[in-house]
Amino acid sequence: MKGSIVIIGGGTGGHIFPALSLCKELSQRGLDVTLITDQRGQQYEAVHANTHNLKYRVLFSQRLPFYKFIGSFFVNSLKCLFWFLKERPTLVISFGGYMALSPMMAAQCLFIPTMIHEQNAVLGRAHRFNARFAKLLATAFPVVHHLPVRVPSVMSGNPVRQGIAELHNKPYHVPGNKEPFCLLIIGGSQGAKVFSDVIPQTLAGLEKPWRKRLEVIQQCRPELVDQTANFYEEAGIRATVEPFFNAIEEQYQRAHLIIARSGASTVAELTIAGRPAILIPYVYAVDNHQQINAEQLEKNGGAWVLLEKNFTPEQLKKLLQSILKNPGILGEKAERMRRFAKPQATQTLANLVADFLATGQKVENKL
Repeated sequence: MKGSIVIIGGGTGGHIFPALSLCKELSQRGLDVTLITDQRGQQYEAVHANTHNLKYRVLFSQRLPFYKFIGSFFVNSLKCLFWFLKERPTLVISFGGYMALSPMMAAQCLFIPTMIHEQNAVLGRAHRFNARFAKLLATAFPVVHHLPVRVPSVMSGNPVRQGIAELHNKPYHVPGNKEPFCLLIIGGSQGAKVFSDVIPQTLAGLEKPWRKRLEVIQQCRPELVDQTANFYEEAGIRATVEPFFNAIEEQYQRAHLIIARSGASTVAELTIAGRPAILIPYVYAVDNHQQINAEQLEKNGGAWVLLEKNFTPEQLKKLLQSILKNPGILGEKAERMRRFAKPQATQTLANLVADFLATGQKVENKL
């Protein structure tokens, strides 16, 4: 298999980590791969360390007033046009982010084939513009809002890190009535302040026998770590509180239940790990995509969804009590999560690229 591939990933973890997974897989298959990201994406160690002989280019991108954004958009577009004219990549693949608009438009203006991977259940705004000219759309969800009808679409799943992928074949243990109950709380890379406001107060309000069984692992903002840990200690609840977990797969494996946001990467990790979850969609997510992500998992039977307006100690306590009284439901939810997963997402995407390079043809629509 021969070809020169450009992969685009905006600078947030939800875009850059799936993009890097595909970069690694295609490099291992002997392809020449270049990553285009922005200043934020360049900060990730996996990009900066160049661990897989990965070439990368950095475009200017940050939150700007509209008139300044237009200027940076045209500068980036010109850079990509000149570069693509010189290098002539075989295929350009976008994992999204608003900075992806410039290189995708440049590629399509030069009639270089493009492919899109959408991680959320709502097609991103930059992707909506570019999708109509793409050769293929790969998605992480079976139903994705705003998909163009005439573009072939395949549900590939969302690539995750190797350590997470390995959890897929590890069984879920339903806790007995007298066993410790491990509750994992994760709120995105920076933690969610509302989690630190609501969850400790909720757990402190549980009856003493349940509090004694709890083992809480909570990610929260650095400035809230001591306060949150002290609150749990005073409530008689065993807790580990950290601003970040380097080996999150270890925490997933221990957890009987997870409380989390519903961004694309979190959803993919929960399904592959096969862990039941209470999902609290981020209320300010663009186009409400976190709620739509969460609702698909709830409909599939793997999660409970609490909207942030209903995320109160009273509502959360009511839900937790019903779960603790009927732990068997956790096993059912875990299995439903696992069925939703696509643990071979990286390989599936790489195979789609290989098929395209071999034939240059559109694939059959499988959504």
